Parts: sequence; structure tokens; C-alpha cells
Amino acid sequence: MNTWSALLCVCAFCGLANAQFAEPETDGVFYVLGHNPDALIPLERQTATIHTSSKFVGIGASAKSAAEFKPGKSPVRVSSAAPEFIVRSPFASTSVDFTTLYVLRSLTGKGAKRELVISKAHSYVGVGGSSSNLAEGEVPVTIVKYGQRSLKIVPAKQLGPGEYALSMRAAFLNLFCFGIDE
Repeated sequence: MNTWSALLCVCAFCGLANAQFAEPETDGVFYVLGHNPDALIPLERQTATIHTSSKFVGIGASAKSAAEFKPGKSPVRVSSAAPEFIVRSPFASTSVDFTTLYVLRSLTGKGAKRELVISKAHSYVGVGGSSSNLAEGEVPVTIVKYGQRSLKIVPAKQLGPGEYALSMRAAFLNLFCFGIDE
């Protein structure tokens, strides 16, 4: 009987050692990693509409460009308790700093839409200025290899209620969105 027990333990250990990670089939598509059992749940893929607005006030003016997404809340809702995100990446087998490639951003809710501010500008008689700060809503993350061809993205701190998006760092038109409720 001890021989059978030992054989079963060895087989179970070998099965765990050779366990495969569930990986996406397509590069650049983001998923939340569900547990019990492990499963990849696709995030909401959104293509932004660019909206530019301007205001004239007295002797000056201001303008803002933003990527907008409808509806106001993503249909994909995620638990705030340590979410993990998976993306298949052609860079997974390299030694590049993955945080230079991918980013998690918080989105601002504006009624029936969500937005990501791309740039702001202001001008007063004789004085002008502009800013472009996509890092404004950036959420710190840790990114590690996951399986053979994928990466796991984990927020550095617990995410609060709100709307969020994952993307390539330079992308602000094609985002993968999700939300967290209280």
C-alpha cells in the first residue's frame, strides 16, 4: 500500500510541475486572471473618440483634448482584492523593463462617458502654455513573466473604486477597460 501511495504522490507532483499556465492566444489583448479554476476573462476593448474643447475667459483661453469612451462604466467589473492581469507579449522572452511597454491608467468618469486627458493648453494675452501628461492617471504596477509568451501585471497597491484601462504605454486610442465597485 505504501508503494501505491508513493507512486500517486510522485505522479501528482509531476503533474503540478508540468502544469501549463492559461495564456492568451493573441498578442496585445489584456485579460483579468480569474481563480477557482484559473481562467482568463477578457477586458472590455475600447477604441476612443477624441474630443477637444476650448473655453474663452476674459483675456485668455484654455483647451483640452481627451480620449473618450462610452458608456460611463465598463461592463467588466473586477474585484479590488489583488487583481492580476495577463497579456501575451512578443517581448515576454526578452530582458526589457516591461513597465516601459505597458501601463495601467485610471479613467475619469464624466456622466455617460469615461475619459483620459491627453493634453491641456492655456493662453493669456502675451503668455501661453501647454501640457501633455499621460502619466497623470498612471497606476504603479509590477510586471513579471507568466508562462512562455505572456506577462502578468499586478497593481502595486489595492485599486479603489473607479474605472481603469490597460494598454501599451504609447497607446491612448485602444484601451482594455474594467471597473471596480466598492
